Amino acid sequence: MKIATMTIASAALVLSGCDMFNAKLPANDVDAAKTCWPVASGKGYNNGNFSLADMSEVIGYAVVVAKAEPGPNIFDKVNKVTNTKPTDEETQKMKMNLDSLQSQCRARFPVAAGSVAPTLPSDSVDKANWCVMAATFTESLAQGGVRLTDAEKQHLDAVKRTATANFSDAALEAKGFTSTEQVTDYSQKQADTMMGNRLDKVLAACPTS
Repeated sequence: MKIATMTIASAALVLSGCDMFNAKLPANDVDAAKTCWPVASGKGYNNGNFSLADMSEVIGYAVVVAKAEPGPNIFDKVNKVTNTKPTDEETQKMKMNLDSLQSQCRARFPVAAGSVAPTLPSDSVDKANWCVMAATFTESLAQGGVRLTDAEKQHLDAVKRTATANFSDAALEAKGFTSTEQVTDYSQKQADTMMGNRLDKVLAACPTS
């Protein structure tokens, strides 16, 4: 579960400026999200790194693009999306319209913007799976340079400890999963659904005991 934080950071470095043109997002959601993730990176990059909230917004838009791509692993697809740099023309357009485009992106994609609360699964094993994946992904982001506050680090540790205890072999067997292949297929499907929510919001909703 890795993401191209350095690529996102490099994109953000060239995206700074003020509105000069009346740019509009494409009508197609996937095309719009292709604009929105670099816009969010340009607005969220601060003194060499991203906060978890800012990176979660970037990822939220990237997920919209990733879900339209073939392949079962949502994390790999998000990484591929964020490794695709905008063209020079697209970069210049975004650079001159960051504030306007940010507002449009947040209105178009309220989940990525953080205005929609996630609903975690009611099934305890499914919920634990979501929380293990959210915690593991967040750890990989932190290793890549995303800044976590002390409170976020403490919460992350508690979430991972609790979720790992509930996502046991015995619990999986009780759901009928008896092979590695079955568990992998199950987790990939759960991940695809989980990543339809904003990462930091999922993590915040995960139980800590």
